[in-house]
Amino acid sequence: MHTGHYISGAGHLGLIAWLLFGSIFTSEPEPVEMTEVSVISAAENDALVAAQQPPSSSTEVAQPAPPEVIEETPEVTAEPDTQIEQPEPVQTETPPEDIPPEVTELELPPQTQVDDTPPEMNEPVGDTAVLVPEIAPESRPREAPRVAPEPVEQPDPEMRPDLDEQPAVAPDAEAEGIFHELVWRNVINAHSPSYTSEVFVKDTDKKEVERIIKHNLNEMGATS
Repeated sequence: MHTGHYISGAGHLGLIAWLLFGSIFTSEPEPVEMTEVSVISAAENDALVAAQQPPSSSTEVAQPAPPEVIEETPEVTAEPDTQIEQPEPVQTETPPEDIPPEVTELELPPQTQVDDTPPEMNEPVGDTAVLVPEIAPESRPREAPRVAPEPVEQPDPEMRPDLDEQPAVAPDAEAEGIFHELVWRNVINAHSPSYTSEVFVKDTDKKEVERIIKHNLNEMGATS
């Protein structure tokens, strides 16, 4: 493929297009404003500045003197003060003292004697009708429905169930012989593990073995 030719052609075409149509998208530059300036000397500058300043007045204005104020004090004559006549107090008549009214002893009314004994009632003669109040019959509570079809009596808490007493099982003779043989072998192995059960044992060892066997048999009977 001629990739280089394609790239070169595209670059040249872009450059030509920019030269032809590049000025269309640019705006015209604004015109530059120019101001005219004239050159003057220092003397002319001083004359212009002096003409702009107002003339200073050197005449002083005389201020008028303040007028003299004479304070006039009024003449005070020593005259006695006039006494104001006070009216005489009017004497008011004192009211007479309240005389308490005479209180006479009031006589208490005579006490009436009350009889506590009830009056005697005369028994009625003949048959008399007595009205008896009507009393509604007492409502009986409804019986609750029974869950069980038949009532069951509760057991007496003091009663105990009868226990079947089983007699102690006596050790079997065959089992006793097996036990003797096992104990005998254990004792022999404990004294000399290398010997067999047929090794002769001293009389003291036999007595010890018999004691152990009897003790074990007694324990077996107690536990059973």
